[in-house]
Amino acid sequence: MNVWLAFLIGLLAGWLIEWIIDWIYWRRSLRSLRDRYLASEAEKGRLQAQLGEAQESRVAIEREAVDLRAQLAQWEGELTGARAELAKCEQARLAADRSLEEARQAQAGLTAEMGRLRGELHSQIAAAEGQAQRAQAELAVYRQSAGADLAAAAQRAEAAEAELAALRAQLDARSAG
Repeated sequence: MNVWLAFLIGLLAGWLIEWIIDWIYWRRSLRSLRDRYLASEAEKGRLQAQLGEAQESRVAIEREAVDLRAQLAQWEGELTGARAELAKCEQARLAADRSLEEARQAQAGLTAEMGRLRGELHSQIAAAEGQAQRAQAELAVYRQSAGADLAAAAQRAEAAEAELAALRAQLDARSAG
């Protein structure tokens, strides 16, 4: 019985040692693992919530990106229109510059022509003044000679009127007589 008792005491001592080791080491490790599991589950929930928020944020950002792309396309269209308008304005400016240069050249030509015509006009005015002076001199001479001729013509007219009156008187006398 001694052997059986030693066996039974050994079995109980082994079981007790195994239970103490299990209690101290394995259960503590199990508790630590369970705490870590619960912490990881909480972290998983938090990360899933963050993932949901990130996905919602991503969807919002994608919508905003679509809106921004549409706005960018609109602005690019407006920019293209503005560039086309700018090109038209540039062409109009170049045409206006050409017209201005042509007008300046025409003005220079007209200024030269005006100077030439002024010179001709001054020479014609000088010639006309000379002719007018000659005509005035001739008129003065003509007036002098015409005055003498006019006086002679007036005398001849008076003589003719006197002769006419005498002839009338003779005619009246013959008609009466």
